[in-house]
Amino acid sequence: MQGNAISLGPVCSTAELTAILGDTVPRCTLIARLPHLKLVMQLDIAAVRAAAACYSKPEAFRPSYGTAGFRAEASLLPSTMFRCGMLIGLKASSCGQACGVMVTASHNPEQDNGLKLVEASGEMLDQAWEAHATQLAQAQTEEQLLQALAALAETLQPAGSPGRVIIGCDTRPSGADLAAACSAGELAVGDECVSCMRKAAAWACSVMRACHYQLVLTRIVWW
Repeated sequence: MQGNAISLGPVCSTAELTAILGDTVPRCTLIARLPHLKLVMQLDIAAVRAAAACYSKPEAFRPSYGTAGFRAEASLLPSTMFRCGMLIGLKASSCGQACGVMVTASHNPEQDNGLKLVEASGEMLDQAWEAHATQLAQAQTEEQLLQALAALAETLQPAGSPGRVIIGCDTRPSGADLAAACSAGELAVGDECVSCMRKAAAWACSVMRACHYQLVLTRIVWW
């Protein structure tokens, strides 16, 4: 190579590439031109730590992600929503597509709420990622949360295109604040875009279908 040579190791973050090459080269072009290079996700730990401090987990609360996602009394859920926002942000960045979050507890009592994470395909969250959701949601301390999040990020490679997250919620009194907590988590890991929908709680099944439809529509229009 003539002129000023650029030396890169076998593993590099997109942030490090941007610092070296500037932001004029699209990420997809970098990946295509540097096939030998393993790009890894890089978290801004300071930003994640600062954001997480606003969403402390109740000490005795140990939520577990299942077929219905997470469900509990709404006042217990802000930390879970924030942590799932980070999780789905990483997933969207790793696949380069729009993934979804639905904040609803279906036909549970009004004081309850919950969350379901949705794949870019509009399908239920992959079972392997259900385990990640439970691990992050149950982390007892801030350090445990950061370690689990960083360990997951190290296993992921950023896609050639940026991801984004679509967040929907019903009209339960707690819905807007919990959706905002999820959005805060998604933004803490550097994902790019959030859309919010609100529908009547009595139409929870339709709301889920609307979220799935929006994801499919996004794939058709956005790409």
